[in-house]
Amino acid sequence: MNNKLILTRNINVLNNNKSSNNIDVITAFYSDERIREISLEPFSEDAALGSGILGNIYKCRVKNVVKNIKAAFVDIGFATECYLPFEEADKELKNEQEIVVQVKRENIKTKVPYVSKNIELTGRYVVIALNYAKENKDLRIGVSLKIEDVQKREDLKNDARVRIEALLTELKSINEKLFEIINGHVSFIIRTNAGDAKVEEVSSDIEVLFKRLIDIYLKSETVPSKTCLYKKSADYIEAVRDVDFNEISEIVTDDKAIYEELMEYMLLNINGDKEFVKSVLRFYDSSVPLDSVYKISD
Repeated sequence: MNNKLILTRNINVLNNNKSSNNIDVITAFYSDERIREISLEPFSEDAALGSGILGNIYKCRVKNVVKNIKAAFVDIGFATECYLPFEEADKELKNEQEIVVQVKRENIKTKVPYVSKNIELTGRYVVIALNYAKENKDLRIGVSLKIEDVQKREDLKNDARVRIEALLTELKSINEKLFEIINGHVSFIIRTNAGDAKVEEVSSDIEVLFKRLIDIYLKSETVPSKTCLYKKSADYIEAVRDVDFNEISEIVTDDKAIYEELMEYMLLNINGDKEFVKSVLRFYDSSVPLDSVYKISD
C-alpha cells in the first residue's frame, strides 16, 4: 500500500506565481505514483471582511429584524453584518437580542455571510446537529447506508441511543435550562467511517461532541456579544480526522508548524499511542521541495 496524504504550505504553488504573498495550504491524496485528489485552503487573515469564518460559532446580537424579507441581520463582530433567515431560528427574533449562531456561508462578492441557529459539529465518526425548524418528539439517530453490514448499523444505532439518552438525562439533572434548548432539537448522524470502528469508539465520539456542544452554550452565558465560541478546524485537520488508516499508509508534511499541530491533534483525537502516530506521520526535511517530489504543481 503506497497511499499517502500530503500536506504542504507554499506560495501559490498551483499557479507557479512566486511573486504573490498568498500562502496556501495544500492537501493532496497520492496513490499509484500520482495525485488523485487535491484541495487548496487559502491562508487568510482578512477576518474583518468575514473570510475564514465558515463553520465558526459566535454569540451575536440581532441588529435589524426585517419582516418583509423574513430575515434578520446580526452582528458577530466584523465589519459586515450577517444574514439570518427566520427559518434558521427557533422563535421570533427581536432587535438587540443575543443568540448563538454558526456561519454557514462566508461573504461572496456582494453577499454577506449567512448564519443559522442550527448548530452542527462533526467528529471522526459522528455528526451532532441542532435543528430549530421543527421539534422532534423522538430522538433522531441516522446511520450511513454506506455501512453495508446491517447488524453493525443496528448495533451502532442502538448503542448510540443508550449513550445519548444517558447524556440528556445527566444534562437535565444539572442544567434544565440548557436541556430545554437542546432536547427535542438534537439529532445524530453516524458517519460511514464508523463502519470500521469499534462501537465503544463511536460512543466516545458521541460523548465528546455532546460535551463540546454543551460547553459552547455554557460559554455563551458568560461572555459578551460578538465572541467566537467555537472555531472550526482547518480543512487539513479535518482531512486527517477522516483518514482511514487501513487505506492510508503515511501522512507527510514539509511544514514544521503543521507537523506539530497534527502530532498534537492525532495524539488527542485519533490514537494516544505516540509510536503509532510517529509511524504514520512524517516530517519531510530535504532540499528538494515536497511539491516537486509528488508532482503537486504539475
